[in-house]
Amino acid sequence: MIMVIIVFGFIIFIHELAHFLVAKKMGVSVEVFSIGFGPKIFSFKRNGTEYKISSIPFGGYVKMAGEDPGAGLKGSKDEFLSQPPGRRALIVGAGPLGNYLLGLILFYVLFVSGLPTLGTTIGGFIDDYPAKESGLQIKDKIISVDGQKVNSWEELTSVVHPRPNEELRVQVERNSDIL
Repeated sequence: MIMVIIVFGFIIFIHELAHFLVAKKMGVSVEVFSIGFGPKIFSFKRNGTEYKISSIPFGGYVKMAGEDPGAGLKGSKDEFLSQPPGRRALIVGAGPLGNYLLGLILFYVLFVSGLPTLGTTIGGFIDDYPAKESGLQIKDKIISVDGQKVNSWEELTSVVHPRPNEELRVQVERNSDIL
């Protein structure tokens, strides 16, 4: 549950940060930058903006000057509704765009770094399964099955699973010895 809150919190932070940065770039005053809703846990004020973390972590918001039409707009250049429609659209669209860019960056990082895979070193056995009675031992590294080399768990299972109830010849490395 904590990891879900952290991940959602990060996504929300990026979304709201994009709104915030574009609003500032367009000259709009930002009154509040908040991650979370409800009673605030922590806050500080800097350059006219209150930055806060609130108690309900599923959401956030950026409160800009002059975004509420019923709040008595002054018509000043730093108000959201005083901006031309194109600039308002950029500010509003920045949040979703920030999330799309986050997704692209994460996919790129995963593509470049690769995904971790399980190896073929035995970590344990399940009772009443053939591997436990076969003579294999914990920390044995399976090198091949019936002469077919295997380097990952996926390769190993693709060789073993299609052949249930068949006797297989397994080559393993144990303490630097090949058996």
